[in-house]
Amino acid sequence: MSVYFDHRIEAPESSDVPSQLTWHPALPVLAVASSNSTAGSNVDLYLQEGEYVESCHVERPDQPTVLRWHPTKPVLALGWENGEVLLLTHPSGDQTVLPNTHTACITLLEWSSSGSRLVTGDQIGALAVWKVDARGRLQGNHLIKHEYKEHLTCCIFRPASPGDDVAMLARASVSGDESALDMFSWKGAPLKMGPQEGLAFYVSTANGKVHRVDEQGKTSTLLTVEGAIKKLFYLEKREALAVITETLMLSQYTLGPEGGAQEFMKVKLSSKSGHNIDIVWTENSLLITATGEQLIRLWDLERDDNYVLSLDETLGFERGEMINCVSYCAGKGILAAGTSHGRIAIWRMVVQPDSSRSDTKAQWKLQTPTEIEGNVTHLQWGSSLNLLAANNSNMVLILCEHVMSAHFSQQVAAVQLTPTQLSITHFTTGVHLALQSDIHIKGVCVTKDSVTVWSGKQITVYELSGTVLRNTGSFACDSHVVAVHGENLYTVEPNRVQIRTQQGTVKQLLSFSKAEGNPVLLSVCQSYLVVGTDTAHIRVFDLTRRDAKAHCSAKNLADHIANLGALRSVKCNANGSQISILISQVNGRPDQKVYFYDVEMDTVTHFDFFIGRPSSGVSQPDDSER
Repeated sequence: MSVYFDHRIEAPESSDVPSQLTWHPALPVLAVASSNSTAGSNVDLYLQEGEYVESCHVERPDQPTVLRWHPTKPVLALGWENGEVLLLTHPSGDQTVLPNTHTACITLLEWSSSGSRLVTGDQIGALAVWKVDARGRLQGNHLIKHEYKEHLTCCIFRPASPGDDVAMLARASVSGDESALDMFSWKGAPLKMGPQEGLAFYVSTANGKVHRVDEQGKTSTLLTVEGAIKKLFYLEKREALAVITETLMLSQYTLGPEGGAQEFMKVKLSSKSGHNIDIVWTENSLLITATGEQLIRLWDLERDDNYVLSLDETLGFERGEMINCVSYCAGKGILAAGTSHGRIAIWRMVVQPDSSRSDTKAQWKLQTPTEIEGNVTHLQWGSSLNLLAANNSNMVLILCEHVMSAHFSQQVAAVQLTPTQLSITHFTTGVHLALQSDIHIKGVCVTKDSVTVWSGKQITVYELSGTVLRNTGSFACDSHVVAVHGENLYTVEPNRVQIRTQQGTVKQLLSFSKAEGNPVLLSVCQSYLVVGTDTAHIRVFDLTRRDAKAHCSAKNLADHIANLGALRSVKCNANGSQISILISQVNGRPDQKVYFYDVEMDTVTHFDFFIGRPSSGVSQPDDSER
């Protein structure tokens, strides 16, 4: 089970109503445009927990109209209603104003796939293409400029044509394929590597035209539809262009090698009249719309299939609750929708091994909603951390998914219910308690006498006495793992384990060499502490005395476990003689085996859950290691 932590952005006092937001595709940096409490507008940047980046504040008397991040560099392109275009660099706050090219409201900004080109367009049809270097810096004046004399609405770059698969050809040539071998020699056809990025693009207008601009900057009219064009999408597998108009007419066109377009499908998308429409396009050709109803509509353009996903009142949604906006997270396979009652609906893609792939709707599972205040008007997933930003017209929240914490020890159990609440059960006395913390709980550790919670920035310790929980200590600490033994707390920092009091005072340090790595896993059983590091070493410490003492020498598990990527769990038994280990493989996947290290025998064995049998032998160190 998961819970979503929400962090309200630390907006400056001058910022008022947020109007736009956009994540960087890879970096955990969020750009938010808002109206100014005095006059004009602000654009500000925030980090993953809502921290305000003071150096990157932009203020103008005019309103920002378009915000677009560079695909890889921390550079934000800003378009304003007076025609100004600005490049803002994070974290320095450097601002580069593009040479004066536009005299009307900026309506489109679009980067090429690698960010070497930036297209700018405005309300009266002026379009310019700019060159940007590898660091995201502007290179001189615009390369080309076109005047379409009509409101520009959308722009998309056409992906580069794929070159020959070099790896596949190499394998084929090694296997004796003469034609593949010829492509690596002078006598065969030249090897086509393909360009690094596509520089041809399509731009649409409010009078229904789509224009093509080729790699040399030459423009031509590609196609015409009825009405203003709202969205353009490129279907890479079909090499087709999808066009959606303001009246929600969807048309699809095949694109010829010489630049022509042939319509092969046209359909009217269902919608509720008089409501703003939010449209999302996914990389696997799924078109998703929210039109102010209690459902969202999905069109699978590859399979020519369509279906709806509805809210479920049994999960906490209300009758009459409408969906305003949608956003899809490809990394997690999650579809989020914001509602008029301040809830975020989450559908998770669930692939059943025995289910029919044609039954697409059955693969979406609606979760219990996350609740925020107000009317959710805009959602966007972003960054490599798969963070979700939500705007309810009064504030912006950043939400991150967290697997609910739980711990059991000494007949006491703690289970996380919400980001800040735990349910505590003392099985010896039968007492049930609720713990409400003032921090977002990312981990919990219980004993018969205490409950310790931490957020990755702060640790709080509660004394467990009968039916009362009393706060006995709280201190700043950025350790993401914590263990408890008696009145001692164990936290980690680079190359060291800290032994602290419940108030945070460091009593002892357990140092690790550079080869042994940084401690990342801690576990206590009775009077023994086992530590796992990021270099796959384990160490065991005896806690029976006043100071912790090494129970055995450090063990490098990479010498005994093949394909070891990282340690995921280390646990010891009551007398510190056996250590159980779970790992992930080099490719990141969980290993199907549980490993056991015998401290006294210095051997590693395993049990394989795939075959249901233990290992037939043991892995022992070389004589040189003894």
